[in-house]
Amino acid sequence: MLPEPTVNALRDLSREEMITLIQRLFGEVRRLEAEVERLKQPPPTSHNSSQPPSRDWKADRPRSKRRKKVGAKPGHAKAERRLVDNPDRVFEVRVETCVQCGTGLLDQAPERVLRRQVTELPEIKPVVIETRQSQVRCPSCQRLQQGSLPEGLEAGRQFGPRLAALVTYLHHEHHLGFERLCGVMRDVFGASLSEGGAVAIIERAGEAAQPEAEAIGERVRQSAVIASDETSARVHGRNHWEWVFIG
Repeated sequence: MLPEPTVNALRDLSREEMITLIQRLFGEVRRLEAEVERLKQPPPTSHNSSQPPSRDWKADRPRSKRRKKVGAKPGHAKAERRLVDNPDRVFEVRVETCVQCGTGLLDQAPERVLRRQVTELPEIKPVVIETRQSQVRCPSCQRLQQGSLPEGLEAGRQFGPRLAALVTYLHHEHHLGFERLCGVMRDVFGASLSEGGAVAIIERAGEAAQPEAEAIGERVRQSAVIASDETSARVHGRNHWEWVFIG
């Protein structure tokens, strides 16, 4: 029921003013009904609209009331790095004098020896290998002969097989670009390597791997299944697996 002042005000309205008021109220009712229907709909997400997943609502993680204890659980055995039996270098730290009275103690047998070990990388320095290939003229046929270079030290090669293998590994497995690759070789291994030299190493590795790559490709072409991978296609809001078969 309307309040008394409102009822009195309505009684004073003319017929035209009453019709205008009713039409305005009817429009407001329709607007509110539309708003109610909109609120009944589920909120927009990346699954029911074009909204990106980053804007989806995510529930807050409940905060744990108990503070997690730091450290090992009671009864857990302490894990320690085991000492190696044959270390590469040993430093004998002897007690020379008594810090209290100054008596010399070098001739006293130790009651206890505390062993500790530190694992360290050796100093890395590049090794330059020089070949000296003799050329000798045969006295019988006058043909000039020369000695055969060992494998890995062939003519035209400026970097040995281990260095080349490391460059190829860092480039392909760890995706280091040529600029960063040359920086690592300089800063870590002390080896001066230009970007052109790195490219030549990668190309030589590719040529060496080409026969094996072709053999693998032929086995794949003869296989019943040539590929299986998760594609970038989205089906019903999820990644879709596609299996490719040969007829």
